[in-house]
Amino acid sequence: MVSGEEVEIVKSRTYNISITYDKYYQTPLVWLQVYREDGKQLTTKEMSEDISPDHFERTVTFLQHPHIKVTTASIHPCKHVHVMKRMIDEMGTRNKVLETKKYLLLFLKFIFAAIPTINFDFSQGFEL
Repeated sequence: MVSGEEVEIVKSRTYNISITYDKYYQTPLVWLQVYREDGKQLTTKEMSEDISPDHFERTVTFLQHPHIKVTTASIHPCKHVHVMKRMIDEMGTRNKVLETKKYLLLFLKFIFAAIPTINFDFSQGFEL
């Protein structure tokens, strides 16, 4: 312990990610439940602190999860196809081909661009 000084401890947050299928957009719909260390779910205001300003209220919105009836941060599916196509095209310009089994990893890269505070390293052996 440091005497005479206050030490601020960074608290962690836990993200539960669930994916449903959106029939209208015909894409995955991502839902993020966020919890504090004490197990209580964050408020929408607290969740919004984790969202990239470029994506807040455009790509990420707050909706009630259709199955568990709690408010979650949701990655809106309307742009998924366009963003994924752009990322795959970018790989093509580098003469890289996306293997089908790695599509979900690329999709998670898109999700984590919107919520940069999620610390999840899945990049081993995978380059964009």
